[in-house]
Amino acid sequence: MSYALWAIRGCIGTIFFISSLSKTFGRGSFTSFASSLNNLRIIPQRAVVLTAGGVVASEWAVVALLIAPIQWIFTLGLALASMMLVSFSLAIIRVTGREEGTAVTCSCFGSSTRPLGVRQIVRNVLLAGLAILAAALSIATHRSSPSGNVFVSAMLGVIAGVLFVIFDKIQDRIYLIRQVPKNVRGSPSRDRDMGIATPGNILVDAESVALEDPVGEFNGITINGKRVTHQFSDETLVAFFSPSCGLCRRELPRFIERVENDKIHRSRVLVVIIGEIGNLSDEFTERLLPVADVVLESQGGDLSKAFHVESLPAVLRVSPNRAGGANMSIVNAY
Repeated sequence: MSYALWAIRGCIGTIFFISSLSKTFGRGSFTSFASSLNNLRIIPQRAVVLTAGGVVASEWAVVALLIAPIQWIFTLGLALASMMLVSFSLAIIRVTGREEGTAVTCSCFGSSTRPLGVRQIVRNVLLAGLAILAAALSIATHRSSPSGNVFVSAMLGVIAGVLFVIFDKIQDRIYLIRQVPKNVRGSPSRDRDMGIATPGNILVDAESVALEDPVGEFNGITINGKRVTHQFSDETLVAFFSPSCGLCRRELPRFIERVENDKIHRSRVLVVIIGEIGNLSDEFTERLLPVADVVLESQGGDLSKAFHVESLPAVLRVSPNRAGGANMSIVNAY
């Protein structure tokens, strides 16, 4: 039984260590996690940062307690881990119970592209069950000096925890690829046709949208499964970027900073990423998801046509009109 206890300690401790690390270190990591909590809309906005800090502190506490050599202390760590995992599951159930719940993500191990759902609930419940089992084994096991075999068990648990997180990130990647339209296959010549700033074709300025032009009809799906149409209910910031566009890569941080500084809610920011699958970098999607709904499409796709976009990057402000559609105006033309 002690072997199973040490293996579970190693597994749970590793998962919580990676989780807390991803929220603490790295540019914008904590801000991204706090933003994802805010998007869940189950916490008052004024308490989001405090709650995010409490979650991260609790995760680090679990790690510290689990590596402690004293039996009652690491048992307390297992109990805290199980309570947190059950709490996470209950939060996900509440979010997914809402109509728009399927379009919400959470930065559990860094930014995620998959919407919250049954998989995350099952994952957390299974981990909570393991933590409870290990706590029970700890209480039932008489205190004894650790042997070499239990250290091997702990290392196997650590490896299992790392593989667990890697598998979770692979699932994120698979989900993202599945959301890419099958016709997203770019080429340098098509990039030039769209006005994408490639190394041999640097565009500086292209005002292709007149003041208050109407938005054309379109239907789209974000990578989180949310349906978007030309019928906007609120004023919305709409942007078009491409990973194959050098100017887009330079302007993306400024765009994200502007959204965050202006405190524009994620539901009122729509970003369309244009390009082939190989160019849809993780950096673009992961940096944008905390602040915007993201749609992937090919050159000359429905949204590009609806917004008359002929050069990239492009940022537009969209407002609903009395006819049930929307009008758009340029915010920045690069």
